[in-house]
Amino acid sequence: MSRGLKIIFTLSVLLNILLIGAGLGWHHKRSHHWPGKDVRSEISEESRAVMKQNFKNAKAQYKPIFEEMREDKKAVQAVLEADEFDEAAYDSAVDELLSTRDKLSRTMSGQAKNFLRDLPPEDRKAMAEHMVQKMSGHGHYKKHKKPGERKLDKPSGE
Repeated sequence: MSRGLKIIFTLSVLLNILLIGAGLGWHHKRSHHWPGKDVRSEISEESRAVMKQNFKNAKAQYKPIFEEMREDKKAVQAVLEADEFDEAAYDSAVDELLSTRDKLSRTMSGQAKNFLRDLPPEDRKAMAEHMVQKMSGHGHYKKHKKPGERKLDKPSGE
């Protein structure tokens, strides 16, 4: 085998190893930080079925709001990418995006209320921290900390 062919082969093997590692890392991150994963294992099978059915029914309700949010994001991006920065257009586009996001949050909160009222108290308690974190705006892929580990749980002198 010629020297050039050996170098190409070695680089190909190294690139494949790098891509496999990146793919495994991406999969690990996505699968371990999905919201509700731990919560679902802590609630009863009946409650999981109620949640699943509720979210299935709510999908049609969320779809137009998600589409509206996509359009609002495009409008903000268009204002930001314009040659001249128009403050009034920016304020208007951002207000519209925030309004749509609020509409989505309120719709989701209403859907949560619909299934939470049907859950037994022990399952509602198991979901309490998860629900509060979702309502306070924590992202989907952030690792949720246990009580006592959050900055807000520590005394201000520390």
